[in-house]
Amino acid sequence: MGTWANDPWGNDTAADWFGNLMEKTGLREEWHEAMTVEQDDSDENGEVQYAAAWLFLELGRVYVWPIETYDEDLELTMAVLRQLRENEWLAESDPEAWQAQIDGFLADLEKRL
Repeated sequence: MGTWANDPWGNDTAADWFGNLMEKTGLREEWHEAMTVEQDDSDENGEVQYAAAWLFLELGRVYVWPIETYDEDLELTMAVLRQLRENEWLAESDPEAWQAQIDGFLADLEKRL
């Protein structure tokens, strides 16, 4: 087994564990379902998509996220975040803070392209 980085996922044992976790739990499939729900006038879908986007920010890394769908899922997350950034009903309390938060998320994700 090899270690190539100090990140928690930066070794063969952890990478295998993450792969098994994703497969056994169906986490990616549940995540994808949430991310592809059409947004509507309620805030529920947007709130779930925001939570799902955050999950990808945390786990959407090579050796953690399923590699077969990584690029597609990274692009999907960025697209959903761009949509959410423009949704006034999610940003009612503090639009500037909302947009700044999403801009930060997008900047982080762009580094992973």
